[in-house]
Amino acid sequence: MNNYILGNKGESLTKDHYIKNGYKLVSSNFDYYKKKGKGRQGEIDLIFTKNNILVIVEVKSRNNLKFGHALEQIDHRKLNYIQKATHIFC
Repeated sequence: MNNYILGNKGESLTKDHYIKNGYKLVSSNFDYYKKKGKGRQGEIDLIFTKNNILVIVEVKSRNNLKFGHALEQIDHRKLNYIQKATHIFC
């Protein structure tokens, strides 16, 4: 399975899980851009709400643990991008 298919499957499974647990999907694949339109900065995979709380979800999918756990792929740089995107979205 290629990375694109694996990523889509991971996002779909994650989205279904949250919806089944009472979350409302607000947005998916929310792109955000650098200042003055100089290219895409990144994206937020899934955005939900539940009980007036905004939930930001970064999906990381893996076939195996050969390259580490998915959580290990979210470093400080990626976390900063997610925080910036959250401020832009809100």
